[in-house]
Amino acid sequence: MEFEDVLRFINLFCSGIAAGILVVVMVAVMPSIMSFPASTVVRFKAAFDPAVDRINPPFVLFSMLTGVVLLFVGDPTSTQVIFTIIGIVGSIGVAATSLGVNMRINRTMATWNADDPPPEFQPLITRWIGVHRIRTLSGTLAFVCYIIATLA
Repeated sequence: MEFEDVLRFINLFCSGIAAGILVVVMVAVMPSIMSFPASTVVRFKAAFDPAVDRINPPFVLFSMLTGVVLLFVGDPTSTQVIFTIIGIVGSIGVAATSLGVNMRINRTMATWNADDPPPEFQPLITRWIGVHRIRTLSGTLAFVCYIIATLA
């Protein structure tokens, strides 16, 4: 097994885990939890978000870094270069939306009294869900592009 093969495995593994977490949160977790009262949503997010915010960023970072290294290892074809770059851009999209919006909202909501969520709960959770859709699309795009680059 060559160094490039190890990097591709790490790249696919990390981007797949990151995309999987994002998809599950988008299609299962948030629709389920949003059927409960605001106080329950705030309590849930206060417990759930720190766990996801601890594990997902390293997977996104490792997929991005291995993607960059793969551009310079071996003799990548033009198809591999193009799809690896698109994958890196997707990973950057996940990082930017997470750090720039969703993790900030998570930290804000974690300070709230769950028994009496403030009036800004609905606009913030709506924004969180909308941005989460964008980062899920970015993460899924990254994973698919890294797969295509690997198969090319």
